[in-house]
Amino acid sequence: MSTFKSLQEINIENIEVGDLLEIKRGGFEHWAVYIGNNEVVHLTGVDDGERANKGKHFIISGTKYNKAAVIRESVSNAVGQDRVRVNKEGDKKYR
Repeated sequence: MSTFKSLQEINIENIEVGDLLEIKRGGFEHWAVYIGNNEVVHLTGVDDGERANKGKHFIISGTKYNKAAVIRESVSNAVGQDRVRVNKEGDKKYR
């Protein structure tokens, strides 16, 4: 499997539609799906102004959320200054 690199070190032209981008964020990995045209879709927490429900919440980047959204944005916005790799681990098995 490839190593994590800065976005500038990765050749985006080699990323294919459907590839998984694994983004290293501190002690965890965040995932996005490449959809072409230098864009990805990924899950993010939604701050609805409510305190996270103790029984029904999830954590993204160490923050508790009650709601989530799937968003579409540029690869550079999704990755930011974090390190990333294209994860093709399941390609042979699931294609």
